[in-house]
Amino acid sequence: MHRSICFFLLACGQISVGGSTTTNNARPTGAPVTQAAILGQNGQTVTGIAYVFFVSNQGYIVRLEGLSVTNESNLVVKIYSRTGILLTSLGLKSFTGNQNYSVSSTTGGTQIGSVTIYSNLKSINYAQASFPQSASQPTLRNL
Repeated sequence: MHRSICFFLLACGQISVGGSTTTNNARPTGAPVTQAAILGQNGQTVTGIAYVFFVSNQGYIVRLEGLSVTNESNLVVKIYSRTGILLTSLGLKSFTGNQNYSVSSTTGGTQIGSVTIYSNLKSINYAQASFPQSASQPTLRNL
């Protein structure tokens, strides 16, 4: 019985550890077009690496890999364009693990510029990953 439950949790990408949940989404296929370290801000200790993958006919997938952030409710992932336009804001899936976030856009010519982990509770940034400008990063297009 215990093995069946563990297998089910692993298959679903959810592993319960000491009351916290770790998300382990599968890594997108292909090579990332850019990556950056996730750096803590405002006194927060946050670790991990952010990657941007481009998937044909779907747009970008932003992956937070090896993420470890303070366990707090109301944390969100904000994904910005290179020009500072907020492309999407999504609830953080978990405080640790590997997480994928899809980004599509109706604005042509957009590249991903940064990812921020933001606390709605405290109204401050907990962390940011700023991607280097990349000629190989495709631009979002009307999908």
